[in-house]
Amino acid sequence: MIATSTKKRRDEGFDVSNHKHCVICGGVVPPEKDPPMCEGTCEEEFMKRQKRSKTFNMVWMLMIFALIALMMFSFLGFGAPPATP
Repeated sequence: MIATSTKKRRDEGFDVSNHKHCVICGGVVPPEKDPPMCEGTCEEEFMKRQKRSKTFNMVWMLMIFALIALMMFSFLGFGAPPATP
């Protein structure tokens, strides 16, 4: 059975050694596709994931900068009550 399916693929002109897999569903796509993905629903899902990833990274950067600013202000003494002798 395996030999039959391999022969069928070879007869159809599909080169198994020269292909990529879709980053969303794992389907076979031509090697020149960059990023390798199927057309249609996989492209839409890829765009949604890209947007979600950018948003997530932006939120993390803002949180890190806010934490660094908070640490700097607390170490420099801003916001602390004045010391009374």
